[in-house]
Amino acid sequence: MVVAIILARAGSRRIPFKNKRLLAGHPLVVWTLEAARQSKADRIATSSDDDEILDLAEEFGFAVRRPPELAGDDAPDAAAIRHALEAIQPSGYQSDDLVLHLRPTAPFRTPEEITKVAELLRRFPAESVVSVVPTKEHPRKAFRETGEIIGIFPELVAYTGASALGEPSQGLPPVWHAAGFIDGAKIGSFLRHGRMDPDPILGWPAPGGRSLDLDVEEDWERAEVLARERGWRPGQIG
Repeated sequence: MVVAIILARAGSRRIPFKNKRLLAGHPLVVWTLEAARQSKADRIATSSDDDEILDLAEEFGFAVRRPPELAGDDAPDAAAIRHALEAIQPSGYQSDDLVLHLRPTAPFRTPEEITKVAELLRRFPAESVVSVVPTKEHPRKAFRETGEIIGIFPELVAYTGASALGEPSQGLPPVWHAAGFIDGAKIGSFLRHGRMDPDPILGWPAPGGRSLDLDVEEDWERAEVLARERGWRPGQIG
């Protein structure tokens, strides 16, 4: 069984009510719901604390009302995913059943890509799949604050414990950044570990031109342009 989970709460810090805001004439969450419906997912469950979103979700599968303690800005995704899984099937799952996390804020995925990620989990000896994109900023050239102050400036230490500040970037190993496009895990591993990335993790390169994360207004404006210029509609991304 493949269960697609869509977390679409009412609140948002930077783009108010973004999960039901119209993107190219369609509520944002519908872009993901339609792609999931056209994929080979066996079940689709939308978790939300918003009545309008839940009404939309009923047309596509399960509409799971999220409790207030799981709907705040700081509530972890894993807790809401677990709640949705338990709500739609209280009897439990087989260890090799799969859960896919489809974020509404990445609207331009195709049904075929959703199906492909599930197939990768079936085909390879991995417990999870994480969609990734190459990162330009290597973590070995990053620093973090210690919490101490030197004079009026923050004290820093190498983020990875060993700085590569003087090394050429091309000599460092490739590094990938989580894209939030499509992530998946075997349900048994997810329930045991409480996260969507239990080891071993398979990295699936997300399509760079479509793996947007709608976080601020500039992202939304870019998505509007892409959708209108290319004639994209929910379930019809080319």
